[in-house]
Amino acid sequence: MSTGLRSVSSCLHVFGSSAAATVSLATGGTGVSTGATCSPINAVANQRVSIYRLIITIGSPAVTVTVQDTAGTALSQPFQLAANGAVTLDIPINGDPWWTNTATAAGLGIQLSQSGTTTIGYDIYYMQGP
Repeated sequence: MSTGLRSVSSCLHVFGSSAAATVSLATGGTGVSTGATCSPINAVANQRVSIYRLIITIGSPAVTVTVQDTAGTALSQPFQLAANGAVTLDIPINGDPWWTNTATAAGLGIQLSQSGTTTIGYDIYYMQGP
């Protein structure tokens, strides 16, 4: 997927919060997940997701959060976040995505997996393509 040198204005955007152990997101539009109920957007067949900008906030207690594809394959390291912590990733200077789910089958989305049940807030800019 040729997705380098993209700006935020050309990306799709999803945001919300959830206390679920796994939060599914970024699979084709915008949506919000709240509480333990997740409302994922359907994945698009033969499409891969690339993440360009990411903000994750957590409540209490401290947890470890990992960015995964919806098959459960880790795309990131486990981020060990302190209670009420956050991680922010802006678009890299070269315009390439932070993560693309290229190691797995196309048609998968992106999910956040946590080691506990704290509330995770998320704000993600992404693109989909073959």
